[in-house]
Amino acid sequence: MKYIVLILLFSFTFSACTKEQNRQLLNAYFKFKLDGTEVSIADEVGLNDNLFECLIIGDSALYIDAVKKVQGAGFAIKLPKIKDSTYLLDSIQRAYYIDPGEQNRYYTNSLFKGTITIKRGTFQAKDVLNTMSGTFSYQVKDTLNNRVHNITEGSFLMEIKEQ
Repeated sequence: MKYIVLILLFSFTFSACTKEQNRQLLNAYFKFKLDGTEVSIADEVGLNDNLFECLIIGDSALYIDAVKKVQGAGFAIKLPKIKDSTYLLDSIQRAYYIDPGEQNRYYTNSLFKGTITIKRGTFQAKDVLNTMSGTFSYQVKDTLNNRVHNITEGSFLMEIKEQ
């Protein structure tokens, strides 16, 4: 019995290490130009307080968040079925940007829109990771101060977490 417990403990530890190594090999990223200036957020596993998440709930909700300290961007898309395609970003399928100076969230709306193109894939090195990659561009506006930001030339590669 003692040997079975040790074997299970070893295999669990080994699989967790393999998945972590695989995430590092993936070199996931989230980058874009903000009003012409490049912004890049990497998946720095366990090194900081970055939020770097691509989450699919069921088959109909996609949440992507990439936040580095207090600057970041992301999406919330809810459709009958999330599939490889191009989606309009507006007041329903939303995109956001967090300004690091103001720590304010700017959102797409019915006047300030954009698009996101997504594609699912897999990455295999020491283990298989489900991935999503894509491109995006959009405009966001803060209704309180009327500031507008242009997010252009956006691209990402992330591990998908499914619930």
